[in-house]
Amino acid sequence: MLRLCCLPSFYRTLIIRGLSSVPRGKQLIGVTHQTDNEPLGLFRIPGLITANDFMRLSRNKITNAQEIVKDIISSPIERDPLQIIYKFDRLSSELCSIADPCNFLHITLTTPEIYRAAETTSLAITSYVETLNTYPQLYLKLKQCVDKFSHMWSTEENRVAMLLLKDFETSGVHLPEKHRSQILQLQSKETKVGMEYFSQALSPAHVGQWIIEDGYTLSLHSHIRKTVYKAYYKLDVNNLAKLHELLNTRYKLARLLGYQSTAHRSIADSMAREVGNVETLLEKCSESLRPIALEQVQQAREIALSLIPNIKPSKPVDSNGMRAYDGAFYINYARNNIWKKQTESLETSTSLLAALSEYFPLRNCLEAINIICQSLYKMSFEPLAIQPNETWHSSVIKAGLVNSEGLQGVLYLDLMNRLKKTDIECHQQIQGSRRDEQGRYQLPVAALACNFISPLNDDNTLINPINLNSFFHEMGHALHSVLGNTTFQHVAGTRCPNDLAEIPSNLMELYLLDPRFVKVFATHYKTGNSISDLLVQLHIQRSTIFGAYSTHVQVLYGLLDLMLHKNEFKNENDILELEKQLYKNHCVFSQEENTSWALRFSHLTNYGSKYYSYTWAKAFASLFWSKKFAKNPLCPIIGAEYREKFLSHGFGKDPWEMVKDFLGFKPSVNDLLDSLLHDVKSDRSSVHERSSLPTLDYKLKWDKWRMSH
Repeated sequence: MLRLCCLPSFYRTLIIRGLSSVPRGKQLIGVTHQTDNEPLGLFRIPGLITANDFMRLSRNKITNAQEIVKDIISSPIERDPLQIIYKFDRLSSELCSIADPCNFLHITLTTPEIYRAAETTSLAITSYVETLNTYPQLYLKLKQCVDKFSHMWSTEENRVAMLLLKDFETSGVHLPEKHRSQILQLQSKETKVGMEYFSQALSPAHVGQWIIEDGYTLSLHSHIRKTVYKAYYKLDVNNLAKLHELLNTRYKLARLLGYQSTAHRSIADSMAREVGNVETLLEKCSESLRPIALEQVQQAREIALSLIPNIKPSKPVDSNGMRAYDGAFYINYARNNIWKKQTESLETSTSLLAALSEYFPLRNCLEAINIICQSLYKMSFEPLAIQPNETWHSSVIKAGLVNSEGLQGVLYLDLMNRLKKTDIECHQQIQGSRRDEQGRYQLPVAALACNFISPLNDDNTLINPINLNSFFHEMGHALHSVLGNTTFQHVAGTRCPNDLAEIPSNLMELYLLDPRFVKVFATHYKTGNSISDLLVQLHIQRSTIFGAYSTHVQVLYGLLDLMLHKNEFKNENDILELEKQLYKNHCVFSQEENTSWALRFSHLTNYGSKYYSYTWAKAFASLFWSKKFAKNPLCPIIGAEYREKFLSHGFGKDPWEMVKDFLGFKPSVNDLLDSLLHDVKSDRSSVHERSSLPTLDYKLKWDKWRMSH
C-alpha cells in the first residue's frame, strides 16, 4: 500500500500548515483545519521542535492512521467506491507527514539527538507500514473496488488504484499464508544481507600502513597505481559469498511473487517496462560507445604524457593491453590539467575551476533558476521569509514558486557544507500536490541538500562548476516535485520510477552546457562583468571532455547491475564468470587477475537492476533537448508544453503517453541511442555558432538577498 524508500525519491507526503500566501481559488489542506495550538516547528509542522517531538508525533500519526484503516474497512464500497481510493491516499499522507521530514533531516541535521530521533521515528513508521502492506482486509477492500468500479474512474484514479494494488502484492498479501511467511522471511534476510554486503563493499583496503578508500589514485607511478587498484578490488571471498546470498535471496523472492527474475520484477513497473528494452539499449550503447571511449583514453594518455615531465608511460592503449588503473589516471589527469595553458592569461586565477567559480556566486546561481522558471513557467523563484524553528540550520534557504495566483510551491535549500552533515547531494519530495475528498488542495513542498564549500560563506559563496552541475540536477528533481498537478499524492511529482524521475534532472544539467544561457546569468562576483566567451567555451569543454568514456562507464555499471539480477547463480563462481564475460565483451580495459569489480559496486544494494536509469534518462533528456529546447531553451511556449504534457502528471499517466504528447512521437531504442551518441559527440561550446536568445523579460529576485546565519 505504501512504498517508503530512500532518498532522493519516493517517500510519501507531508502537510504544511500556516502558509501565508496561497493560490487564489484554492483552499489548502491544513490551513483552515489546524486543530492544535502548538508552535510551528521544522517545515512549519506544529510541535516538531525538539528531539522528543519526533516519536510523540509519530505515535499520534500512527493512531490517526489506525482510525483511517478502520474507516476504510467499515466503509461500504457501493456507496462511493472512489472515496476508498481517497482514503488510502489520506492514509499514506498521514503516515508520511512525519516520515518524510525524518528521512531528509536524518541526512542534514548535525545534533546527535535529532539524528537518532529522526532515524528511530523513520524505522517506527516503516515497521507500521510493513504491517499494513500485509493486511488482507485492506487489500481485499481495495481489490473489490477496483474489480467492480474501476471502469467508472478517470485515468489517474485507475492508475493510482492499480499502483496501490501492486504495492500490496509486492508484499505477497494476495498469496497463501505459507508463501506470505516465506516472503516476509526473505525480505528480512534481503535487508540484513544487503547491509552486510554494502558495508563490506565500502570498507577500506590496507597495504602496509596505507589505508585505501578508492581503487584509483593520481600517483604518477604506474606501479603504485597498480598496487592501490589490486588491493582495493582484491577478490574478497567473504563478500563474494554475501553478494551470492543477496542475489539468490532476491531471485527467490521474485519467483515467489510470480516474476521470472529480480530484474523482471523491478522493471515491470518502471518506464522501461521490459528487461529486453533495457538490455537492448545498454548493449547498443556499449557497442557504439566502446570504440569512441577507447579513442578518448588514447587522447587522454597523449595529453597527460605531454603535461608530465619525465614520466615513464605505461603500455600503449589497445583493447587488450591497457589496465583500468592507468586509463583512469590518464583520463582524470588530462581532464584536470589540460586547461593550464589556456588559463595562463587569466588574471583571476591559473585554475580553471577557480576562475569559473568567480562568475558563479550563489546569488547568480539562484537567479539562474529564477530566469528558467519565469521564462518557461511564468513563475518567479524567489526567497521567502523563514519563521522561528522552521529550519534546522541558519544557512538553509527557503524559496517559493510564485505566479499571479500566489504561492505555488515551497523549496528548502540546504546548500552549505558543515561539520557532520552527510556529504551527498540529494532531493526529497516533502509534499506532493493532492486534492482531498473535499477538493481542498495540498501545496507541493520539496527539499534538497548540496555541499558547497567557500571561504566567503555568505550570499557571495562561490560555486565551482562541478557543484553547480549537482545543484542544477537536484533542482530538476525539485521543480518536478513542485510543478506537479495531480489529484493523488501517491503519483505526484517524483513519486515515480527512477528511469522517469531522472529525466527532468538530466535535462536541467543541459542548461549549463548552453553557452547562451550561461552568459545570461554568469557575472563576476566583484566587478559585475559578464563572463567572457573564452571562459564559457572552456567551461563547457571541461564539462564535456571525454564524455563518451564517462557515459560508457555508466553503461557498464547498468549492464553489471542488470545481468546480476536477471540470472540465477548456482554458485559463487558463476558471478565471477559473468563479470569476466562483461569485461571481455564490453570493457575498454583488460581485467586484472584476482580482482572483482562487482564486489565494490555498493549500488547493487539500493538499485537492484535499476542502475540503468541514469543512461535511460540521459538519453531521453538529450532527445527532449534536441527536439524541443535547443533552439531556444527559454521559450515560454515549449515551457508550457513541457509542464502541461510531462511534468504536471507525475506518475499519474503512462510515461510513454506523456513522452508522445510532448515530443509528438514515441521514441524507439534507436532514437534514444542516436540522441545519446549525438550528445557525447557534439561540440556545445561555441558561443557564436548558435542563434542568440531573444530579449528576455524577467525580474531579478535574488539581487538584494542576503544569506542569514
